[in-house]
Amino acid sequence: MEKSNIQIKSAFEIPEKELIEFYAQAFEDRMKYLPHIWRWLNRSDFYDNKTPLVIEKDGKVIAHTGLTGFNLWLAGKQKTACWMIDYKILPQFQRQGLGSALSKSLVSVADCSLGLPNEKSLGTLLKNGWKQYPHSFQVFCFAHIFNHPALIGKLPKIIRKTLNIIAFPFVFLIHRVNSYNKKRFKFEKLTDSNFAEFYRLYKESNAETPTVITPVRDEKYAHWRILQSPNREKYFVYLHKNFGAILLINNNHGEYIDVLWVSNNRNFGEIKKMIATLGIFALKRGIAYIRLYSTDNELVKFLKKNILSKIKSTYLVYFSKNEECFKEMEQNEFNLELLDSDMEHIR
Repeated sequence: MEKSNIQIKSAFEIPEKELIEFYAQAFEDRMKYLPHIWRWLNRSDFYDNKTPLVIEKDGKVIAHTGLTGFNLWLAGKQKTACWMIDYKILPQFQRQGLGSALSKSLVSVADCSLGLPNEKSLGTLLKNGWKQYPHSFQVFCFAHIFNHPALIGKLPKIIRKTLNIIAFPFVFLIHRVNSYNKKRFKFEKLTDSNFAEFYRLYKESNAETPTVITPVRDEKYAHWRILQSPNREKYFVYLHKNFGAILLINNNHGEYIDVLWVSNNRNFGEIKKMIATLGIFALKRGIAYIRLYSTDNELVKFLKKNILSKIKSTYLVYFSKNEECFKEMEQNEFNLELLDSDMEHIR
């Protein structure tokens, strides 16, 4: 395809029907909800409806990248940023330079760009100057181990059920040793009131200007990300003294708990206690695992040592056209959690 024929534009510049037709081809398994929430996913109003970006050919979208807008703490200053999501080129148009074209356009939207690409997209981004951050992990803390999606297709249901029964006393004992008595913590469905309590704890624990690279989770961010989320009805709040967390109980591929956001992610002891307490809850509910995402290598090592868990490395990449910003990103540590990424599965 001639590069002169490539037109990259905002999805708001084309008929929405055209965008939805592309989604039906590119993200068929997400069509129950994607047409209704793409604006929220991209937080499109943050950049005045300039995102997501699409490439058109003959009145059809053939490539797309979503961009979730937010502000980022970098070297003690706030910078504009975007999280790359739904980076997709239709198969018949791949290997024609469209990936590089999209990459160059998306990094012009904000000061800093971040993403969690798959292996195929990773290669394109690295060729275009993006850097990979070495500490990016999903932590899976087990309850009903043999209900994990990776095992459902490999083992018959009766065998998995038998193995879970055999493993139950062992797993229960591990979690019970580290968990809180149910009278010592709160575990409630999300409301405006208990979210306000959580957010107060978060602000108190993060009162100083961050020295690490982390999103600016101000009131506007929190309102969009949590209170306006399409998954809000599945959110829970965990509270124990001066520590709290926002959780998601989901069941789109087996039931599991996502730890979206904790009030203080340097309080390793409370995080361990919370996971163990949730482990007891999960065992009683038939839930397979508790998942969190972290870029804190120390926390991940701590959990691996103290909790029955599996660690999975995840690609995290970043870029900035501003040389000073890019240098700061290369030299400093990231502090990201699951809510900052696009890993929350909305069904």
